[in-house]
Amino acid sequence: IKQNIEDYKALIEKFKELTIKETAAIVSSRMPSINEKSPESSLQGILNKAIKGKCRGKSIRQLFEEVSGILTKIFPVFLMSPMSCAQYLSPKMPKFDIVIFDEASQMPTSEAIGAIARGKSLIVVGDSKQMPPTSFFQSKGLVDIDSNLDDLESILDDCDVIGMPSRCLSWHYRSKHESLIRFSNAKFYGNNLVTFPSPNDMLNKVSFVNTKGIYGVKKATNEIEAKAIVKEVARRLKSPELREKSIGIVTFSSVQQEMVEDLLQDMFSKHKDLELINLQSKEPIIVKNLENIQGDERDVILLSVCYGPDNKGKMYYRFGPINNPGGEKRLNVAISRARYEMIVFASFEPELLNNMKSESRGAQELANFLKYAKYGSDALVVPNGSVIESKVGIEKQIGEKLREKGYKVNIDVGKSSFRVDVGIINPDNENEYILGVLCDSYSYESALTSKDRNIVQPNALDLLGWNIMRVWSFDYYDNPKQVIDDICKKIEDIRQHPEEYKHSALDNPQMNIEFESKDIKQENYSKPYIMYEKQYDIYGTRNENMNVKLKIIEDILNNEAPISEELLRNRFANAIGATRAGPSIQEDMFYCLRNLGVKKNTNYSQTKNFYWRKDQSSDLDYYRVGGEKPRAMDDVPKEELIVAIKEVLLNNGPIFKEDLKRYVALAFDIKAVGRKVDVTIDDCVQCYLSKNLLTMIDNDTRIALVSQVQEKIK
Repeated sequence: IKQNIEDYKALIEKFKELTIKETAAIVSSRMPSINEKSPESSLQGILNKAIKGKCRGKSIRQLFEEVSGILTKIFPVFLMSPMSCAQYLSPKMPKFDIVIFDEASQMPTSEAIGAIARGKSLIVVGDSKQMPPTSFFQSKGLVDIDSNLDDLESILDDCDVIGMPSRCLSWHYRSKHESLIRFSNAKFYGNNLVTFPSPNDMLNKVSFVNTKGIYGVKKATNEIEAKAIVKEVARRLKSPELREKSIGIVTFSSVQQEMVEDLLQDMFSKHKDLELINLQSKEPIIVKNLENIQGDERDVILLSVCYGPDNKGKMYYRFGPINNPGGEKRLNVAISRARYEMIVFASFEPELLNNMKSESRGAQELANFLKYAKYGSDALVVPNGSVIESKVGIEKQIGEKLREKGYKVNIDVGKSSFRVDVGIINPDNENEYILGVLCDSYSYESALTSKDRNIVQPNALDLLGWNIMRVWSFDYYDNPKQVIDDICKKIEDIRQHPEEYKHSALDNPQMNIEFESKDIKQENYSKPYIMYEKQYDIYGTRNENMNVKLKIIEDILNNEAPISEELLRNRFANAIGATRAGPSIQEDMFYCLRNLGVKKNTNYSQTKNFYWRKDQSSDLDYYRVGGEKPRAMDDVPKEELIVAIKEVLLNNGPIFKEDLKRYVALAFDIKAVGRKVDVTIDDCVQCYLSKNLLTMIDNDTRIALVSQVQEKIK
């Protein structure tokens, strides 16, 4: 089984790699070529000109609409706000295949409709337990968030009301320690989030600091608390180890946010080295408030409650928007931004809120959270019905036998529906587990897919720093002593060689895939033109050498058909050594053509005859160029000319007819567009317009392939 699982993992990794490569290949194959040679009237030429001229005299919206035929081929994904969609994307543009809304709980329906209308299908992603849109956003930030702000209906709410199909994404990955999300999971999600325990699960990564600050001395702020936060920031930036983790600061009010920002800038102005460290970090420090932190995350979050006793020691139990209806959603957002650690800065002890009589759920949950931050899981009162029942199998027996060996063991490690079945505490550090044992128990059984059971769950634990060992029930029942011995051997090996098992929790493993860079392929349907140049010495009477002449005509057709009557006559005369193609030579040529049964058609306003081999299809997929002397344009059959026209339009998109003539002529090595070229291409275009292969667009100013227009409509 172990080998089968390893093979399965290898196949999954290979499949991921191939999927990425295939996606890149598909996107690359659609990429149009944009270069100096693109016709100015082509979409590529228009875009090229706009880029060079920095879009002078033309708005981005106008440019996007004008080059919409190639825009999504160059940029298959647009990352935009709904306002940007309305500003830059004309409704006349082709629709996107799919529109995806993220953080949809914050998006008013009225603002989302415009973006939705620009797509063929819709995915709305959001969390109904987090912040709804408020009138704060409509006020453009002119109203302080302490004001009473009305919650608005979101696109997420409306999609739910109309019964759109929905799926719940229950696995939680952001928090690298279960204590960071446990409060939210228990209080707001009914313990339905699947979270993963950490190797140091016995620790609490949410801590509490009472700064003994005073609220309201300066414009509804708490300067002591703000200074304590900035001091903590400086401490972390000075430490080579601590500075590796990014910092986010969240305040309960906008004025407190401004004070923290000002104090932070003062600190940086005095310590330029710390400012440089911050600027060079992968994620610089952010300072945000309850209303605008959603969607952000950092390794460490410093939370400023701000509100507290005034300078007379009186507490008013007002916590800004937390007290308002829906305040618990704002609290949920604020306390779920950390990846590794959260420090809560307050100016009072949590017990001060025991006598609070507020009916606001937000205020009540804040009181509960402050107790959780100070006292840990022991202070967490879990609502009825949200306690995860422990289901134990062979792990209990394994635990008992390991205890007999002298190890300290916990069974069912974790606080959500996923558990590490057996956690063996490190004999050298009682604050961490040295090894976790996964059995084919409840967590294994409840996973929906083989990939979840055998790859996703172990990988999630590996990223958190666990050393994991898998034990199968039938192995244990078959030979329990051997299984226990293997576990003990693994534990001692980790103790003896800790460096080999060391995890870097900050490492984010990425798949390294190398892509071969190639120039964008342009369509090219041309092939070399092979002229018939053989000459014969003709003897005897006219009738006596007719068989030789038949062979010459046949060879010319094999080389050059389809060929115009004029070129065929000249090639025939040259082959038999005639100085000019007089009436007798023409008569012999027609005689041979009749005997060979060749096909003849007439095109270009009924002025030119072309001859084809008897077995030759008139549906060509190539055109011919080169030869000792380029053919005149009217010596090219329309069946060949349309292939060159198709190539130009495929490579450049719809263009003006004059540009089309110029580029088609160049394809046949004709440098100037004279009357003959002009009339010949016009004749061909009219023919294929009537056959619905070509079409005129943009008020009959550009010519395009019908297939290009149909693709744009789709």
